[in-house]
Amino acid sequence: MYLMLLQTNVPYASFPESIKTSSCKIVYITRNPLDILVSQWHWHLKLIKNWVGDLDEFQPPSIKDFCKEFCIGKFPSGPPCY
Repeated sequence: MYLMLLQTNVPYASFPESIKTSSCKIVYITRNPLDILVSQWHWHLKLIKNWVGDLDEFQPPSIKDFCKEFCIGKFPSGPPCY
């Protein structure tokens, strides 16, 4: 028996047809998009704080506005990538 393990960040849709139609077993694990949204929002606020220096001077985007941009694919890890 030949066992081969491969880890990739390539979306399933981008796999070659030869892999999709083969008899190999594929375990596809994905992260909850809501978890990604909240994590990205906090990461962006932290980045802005480090860049601007103080969040008191900056009005951060609301989670609602951030969600709209996230859902249309303005961030590389948003839902359109899946």
